[in-house]
Parts: sequence; structure tokens; C-alpha cells
Amino acid sequence: MGAAFLYHADMARRNSNASGCLIFFILAAIVGGCNQLFKGDDDEAVAAQSVGPTAVPALIGKQVSTAEDQLESLGLDVDAIGIGNSSCYTDVDCTIYRIKPAVGAIVDPGETIEVWFYTRAQLSWYRKHKTMPNLVGMSEKRAKKLLEPIEDATDSDSKEVTSLPVGVDDRVISQSPKAGTRIKFGRGIKFVVGFNYGWSGSGSGGGGDGDDGSVNWPNFGRDRGWF
Repeated sequence: MGAAFLYHADMARRNSNASGCLIFFILAAIVGGCNQLFKGDDDEAVAAQSVGPTAVPALIGKQVSTAEDQLESLGLDVDAIGIGNSSCYTDVDCTIYRIKPAVGAIVDPGETIEVWFYTRAQLSWYRKHKTMPNLVGMSEKRAKKLLEPIEDATDSDSKEVTSLPVGVDDRVISQSPKAGTRIKFGRGIKFVVGFNYGWSGSGSGGGGDGDDGSVNWPNFGRDRGWF
């Protein structure tokens, strides 16, 4: 019986030692993980503190994505501005042509660097059209097709006029800048599309049904492909 007692006592001691070792290793792992966690935070804090005032790098001619990576590595924010406030998409080339503050200016971490960019299609359009083309007399569809590469920099409006033949509803009647004016790169363009449905004629009185007999209503919609 004494031998059995000693045997069980020895087994209990061994199990206790094993449990103690297991608990020790678990605690060591937890403490080690916490140390690594806090160490990582400390490293990031030290890295952030190590970024001091820096000079704005030369970015003109670079892609926006490249500039973003470079500026963010310096602790700076980026505001990319396209022609007509267009956006830079990942599948479109966006080349920087202007930057503010200027290259070489000393800035602090967290400051925002503004970069202006153009796409290849926009650059090609402005190079081709050194002066403003004449839009007056064009249909709205044709004018928009011509300006499509710089559509973000264009604006249009519509206006009822009596100078157009009754039934005409999509003719450009004015534009800015005027035809032949030298166009500065990135300049916006605006045009007005005129229409005349005959609703302002003498028979309408400005508030009637607008039918003064001058509009060929049976063919009005058919001529425009509405039905």
C-alpha cells in the first residue's frame, strides 16, 4: 500500500509539473505576442516622428498613381485635379502638368499637395485645336461628338428662339469662346442649343396650347424619328 501511495504521489507531481510547464509556455506566448504588438505600434510611431519637413519632389510628367505613392511615402496627402474636374481612373493615363506648392517648396507632414493632370485624349484634342472650332449651326449631337475628348470641360444649355425655323430643336446658336479664338490648354467650352417649336408664336399668346397653325404636327415627331 505504501508503494502504491508513493507511485500515485509521484504521478501527481509529474502531472503538476507538466501542467505548470504548459501554463508557462501559454503565458510566455501571450506576453511575447503583446510585446510584438506594442513594438509594432512603437515602430510606427517612431517612423511617423522621423518624417520631418521635406521638399516637394519633381512630379511634372509623372503619372498620378506614381506621384501618390511617392508623396504618401513622405507623409503627404494628394489632391489630383483633372481638366474640368475630371477623375483619374486606374485604366486611364493621367499625366501631371502642374503642381502646388511648387517643386522644391518645404512642406510639413500631413500637408496636401495639389496636382493637375490630363489624359492622352485631352492632350491630343488641345494640340489639334489650337483655335476654337465653329460650333454654331451644328446639331447638338455633332457638337458633343467633336468635344467628346474634353467633355468634362464642356457645358451646354438650351434656349427657345424664334430665329430658327419652326420645328428645329437642336442647333447650336452661340458658343464661348468664339470661333477662331486661340484656346488655352485646359480651357472650358460652353455652347447654347436653340430650339423653336412654334410655341412662342402669335397664336399661342404665351400661355395657350401653342398651335398657331405654323407647325406640321402630323409630321413633327416623325421627322425627328420619335415614331
